[in-house]
Amino acid sequence: MTSVSDRVSCADIAITSVIANPVVMSQTPYVSVWRINRLVGVTVTALTSLLVIGTVVYHTIEPWSWVQSFYFTACTLTTVGYGDLVPTSDLSRLFTAVFALAGVAIAFASLSVLGTIYIRRTEQLLDRLREEPQKKG
Repeated sequence: MTSVSDRVSCADIAITSVIANPVVMSQTPYVSVWRINRLVGVTVTALTSLLVIGTVVYHTIEPWSWVQSFYFTACTLTTVGYGDLVPTSDLSRLFTAVFALAGVAIAFASLSVLGTIYIRRTEQLLDRLREEPQKKG
């Protein structure tokens, strides 16, 4: 008999493995709603945290408005890099280097998980729609 703590730790390991490798989720025939909702929560929290942290830090160390700080953070995380805003101090350049390396990886992994969940749900909906006419006939 497994305890609740065993199940929670197994769920945490499963979530971590799916975030690290979203292909696992697409190969699983059944993914519980609880697990999907938890994955969505984790990924949205990760993306929101990155945006908030980057915005606050850039607003603090650069003479930028909140909107400019958010804009630069979003451009950095999505690797757009228009070049209209650039870090001006050594501290902000160092933060940008570390933030870009970690943030881009986390952002793309999170977006990959969200995309996989969306595709999986769409496939399940299409499967249900295909099965409905067969059940009636």
